[in-house]
Amino acid sequence: TITTLSGLPSIPSNATLDSVVLTFDVKRTGGAINGGKVEVVVSGNTIKVSDVSKDKQYTGLTLNLTAYVTNNGGTLSYTSGTSIDIRGYHNYNLFGQSDWTVSNIRIRANYTIPTYTATFKNYDGTVLKTETVEAGKTPTPPTNTNREGYTFDGWSPAVGAITKDTTYTAQYTIKRFTLTAVVSPEGAGTVEGTGVYDYGTYVYLNANANEGWKFSKWNTNYEYWNTRVYIDRDQTYTAYFERRTCLI
Repeated sequence: TITTLSGLPSIPSNATLDSVVLTFDVKRTGGAINGGKVEVVVSGNTIKVSDVSKDKQYTGLTLNLTAYVTNNGGTLSYTSGTSIDIRGYHNYNLFGQSDWTVSNIRIRANYTIPTYTATFKNYDGTVLKTETVEAGKTPTPPTNTNREGYTFDGWSPAVGAITKDTTYTAQYTIKRFTLTAVVSPEGAGTVEGTGVYDYGTYVYLNANANEGWKFSKWNTNYEYWNTRVYIDRDQTYTAYFERRTCLI
């Protein structure tokens, strides 16, 4: 008889197939086996022949289908649902006696789901998080990204389905702030050095008096015409001037 198995079992899409093993029982209820064989045919291709002796029953006959599903230089792969026939022969002729049965068919796909390590680092190399992730899955980035004076922009490389051990580095853009200046009274002078600057830089503001005026102080009460400003936020400085007095 010919017993057809519904097909190879499915495995997860991110799994690596290790082996495929087929196990079944062969039994003849009447008469002795004077010699014969059992073969497994997958999609028309005979992949294994096992000789049988004169016993009447074989329990747990195991055939390894791994050779069949090997291709691409040894990489195992197969399509689930592939038709499998288990055929019994007596004296090397296909036997059709009704007392021959193949039963208790079991098929097992042994597979491994690879895992990879995702490492998340801050700009300075500090490890923020490590995670073990199954192949094809996406790691979860940490939320504790922080860098004073910078805006977090994401990760390099971009976080997606993982295919190997991967280190992700936090990316930042430096913040920029506006430094402005006001002259008081209006028209008494000018201030040089205003503009938009990167966080963490130092900028000098220079107060220049117009004719008939002299510099008095800054709004910080600093009385020198040249003052240094640390950029860490938007800031406005006021330069105060006063009239020059002339003795007659």
